[in-house]
Amino acid sequence: MERTFPVPVAARAPARGPKRLVARRSDGRLGDLVRARYAAAFEFLYERHVAGLLGFCRHMLGSQDEAEDAVQQAFVSAHDAMRRSGREIAFKPWLYTIARNRCVSILRARREQPAELPELSTAGLNEQVDRRADLRELVLDVQRLPEQQRAALVLSELGDLSHAEVAEVIGRE
Repeated sequence: MERTFPVPVAARAPARGPKRLVARRSDGRLGDLVRARYAAAFEFLYERHVAGLLGFCRHMLGSQDEAEDAVQQAFVSAHDAMRRSGREIAFKPWLYTIARNRCVSILRARREQPAELPELSTAGLNEQVDRRADLRELVLDVQRLPEQQRAALVLSELGDLSHAEVAEVIGRE
């Protein structure tokens, strides 16, 4: 492992031992290891948060492909920022803030090029499909919420963030 600057002993990655011991560390400790250029630390942060972040972005954007792009960009931005800065962060809300900002940018770009979605027909479908239509309608209702309300709802319900963390992510104290 190559280091370009001195790293305090407390921030150094273990010289030996199973990676699973490193994986059990807190987000803050893993962040210290990322700053110390221990590559596996960011992999553990990624594995820990990618599913929740993808769900959040998918609900914000309504598109799996765009959500995957937003998540990838959020993690790249987070990694770059962590390597450049030594400031303390609360990783999870900070990461969700980065992802939320990326989703907002994507939504703004969409507004500049509006496209009509085709109306889905449920005529002649069985009861199970009708329930799916109700669910689809509920999802559309959530998508119609103002961006900050939608973000707060999705962060709270799917992102498993506390109310204080949600407020931090959407910029409300």
